Amino acid sequence: DRQLMLESARAAADIRQQRLTSQVEWMEAVLSNLGEPVLAVNAYDEIILANRDAESLLRLKPMVTDKGRLPPIVGCERLTNMIHEVRRRTSATLRHEELELEDATGHKRWYRASAGKLPLANDVSQDSGAVVVLRDITAQRSMQKQHAEFVSSASHEMKAPLAGIKAYVELLADGDAA
Repeated sequence: DRQLMLESARAAADIRQQRLTSQVEWMEAVLSNLGEPVLAVNAYDEIILANRDAESLLRLKPMVTDKGRLPPIVGCERLTNMIHEVRRRTSATLRHEELELEDATGHKRWYRASAGKLPLANDVSQDSGAVVVLRDITAQRSMQKQHAEFVSSASHEMKAPLAGIKAYVELLADGDAA
């Protein structure tokens, strides 16, 4: 009877372990196919999760058990400071910042970093981990720059004719124009 209970408990544990393994594989697949860099660190500045995009952008070694501490790995001091600040906050609010990072090909790209606190056992008041998602906004920044250049150019082009018209109107108002 006791042997039967042990076998039943072992079978139940095996099933739970298989479910957890499937869930972890599923979550890893979702993160890998997200298309945006995702990085998570624990309370000790150890990288606990990084998808392929984050590994490539931040030049991390492919997923291994011990990724190491955050500061020597991430080359962007502003990103490191952002993660530390989010971890120390007492509330679970998101923090956003725009960062310029060099991608794996050596091109500078702009990213909107969104960082949030990872609570320990549902207690956000403790010093805990953080997760960061980086969204590439290079195209958006380029369009904003082009828009600003267009407005500046149009404004400049309109000033010259308007100055002439204004001067002629003043001459008419003064009665000096014939």
